Amino acid sequence: MKDWKFDKLDNLVKIDPEHLDNSTEGNYQFYYIDISSVSSGVISFPSQMITFNKAPSRARKVLQSGDLLMSSVSLRRNRVVNISEFST
Repeated sequence: MKDWKFDKLDNLVKIDPEHLDNSTEGNYQFYYIDISSVSSGVISFPSQMITFNKAPSRARKVLQSGDLLMSSVSLRRNRVVNISEFST
């Protein structure tokens, strides 16, 4: 590790580059993925969409193919998923 270079994550990648803001239509529908939807690097997409006006405020991040989804909500439930085959 003596030859490793350390840097802050936000200096290396774009963090949350796209999100839904307050001007989003209340009836806009999307799939909401919470931490319980991710297990062993696989996302279990919900069967139904949620509307923006019923979604929690944390449901504003937009995922695109190639994105890396990370969560550190709980040390016991850390998850990292590569969104390489994102589809609806």
